[in-house]
Amino acid sequence: MPTWTQKLAIGVPAIDKQHQQLFERADALLLAMKEHRSAGEVRGLVGFLEEYCAHHFRSEENLMRERRFAGRQEHEEQHALFNRRFRAIVDAFAVKGPSLGVTVDLQDLITSWLVKHVSSVDVELGRLAARKGLPADGPPPPGGRSEADAAHVARGAAPVGEGDPSPAAAAGRPFEPVFVSHGGKRILRLDFGGLSRRELLDAFDLAGSMIAEAGPASLRILTLLASAVTEESAGAFKRYALRNRPHVFASAIVATPFWKIIVTDLLVRGRDDLMLFDHELEALDWLASR
Repeated sequence: MPTWTQKLAIGVPAIDKQHQQLFERADALLLAMKEHRSAGEVRGLVGFLEEYCAHHFRSEENLMRERRFAGRQEHEEQHALFNRRFRAIVDAFAVKGPSLGVTVDLQDLITSWLVKHVSSVDVELGRLAARKGLPADGPPPPGGRSEADAAHVARGAAPVGEGDPSPAAAAGRPFEPVFVSHGGKRILRLDFGGLSRRELLDAFDLAGSMIAEAGPASLRILTLLASAVTEESAGAFKRYALRNRPHVFASAIVATPFWKIIVTDLLVRGRDDLMLFDHELEALDWLASR
């Protein structure tokens, strides 16, 4: 599996950071498939990579429009080609699971497309941005949102902290704990969004059982809270959080306003290993820095 190096940098810090994250997410997905991890974990990593690609491509396309990039049409066609090939692999995974053929197809796509695209096509975009004086932090996410929010918006959902859970989540998607890689650190991602009251309580129990099997102060955990808050679910979350404390090295939470009140109460009780964030990317960066 190819790895990110400075030789692949195009000179636009925001885009370079996104490219680095794409390599890390792709590597985590391939490793999970090769190690025959659970279908649920692989499915979560597939969705995570798909969302990140959607936001990254949109960031590049916005930059091309702003800078009137002459190769914009060809560049966007390359993005569309990747999306079609990746979607075909996702569909094959849904039927066959993480089979050898699906794993090989994914590795070929990432190796042949991602490295070539970044090292050639995106380099030209970087040169244009440098000539026209792109700010050091690169283009903002669409609508001024964070990278994590942009990924939610890409599939028709409100960002965490605004509005209702996404339609996909509300449709009853299963709760699946997933390990993701960010900044070279392994992070347990727990998305409690869009669950019914009963599903949310069951999800706390499932996540708690998984965390209890970890060693002392060994886990970095990202928690997304966007389900409806009830007195019962608030109490269950507090008990869950307090039970898990011995196993947690660092915990970052991205939550809707009502959930933030619950989390703030935990902070008042002295949870110095826990931080509250508005955006998922900020939370991931903090966890990776610990």
